[in-house]
Amino acid sequence: MVSASRALALVRTAQDSLPPRQRIIFDLRFRDHLNIKEIAVRMDCGESNVKTQLARAVGKLRKKFEPAWGKP
Repeated sequence: MVSASRALALVRTAQDSLPPRQRIIFDLRFRDHLNIKEIAVRMDCGESNVKTQLARAVGKLRKKFEPAWGKP
């Protein structure tokens, strides 16, 4: 079993491996709790772009953790 602090460290390390735009969008969504529209305004892009980048970021993080934590 992975401790909470170790899990958080692993997630942060994995986040750092994301491309900058995906990392920013991921942080705005899950750390700052902004909705898609708010992120789009802040990033000066379309909502569909935010959704695409967010899905890619989540997919990459999911792939990184699948071997250790299993499929969701």
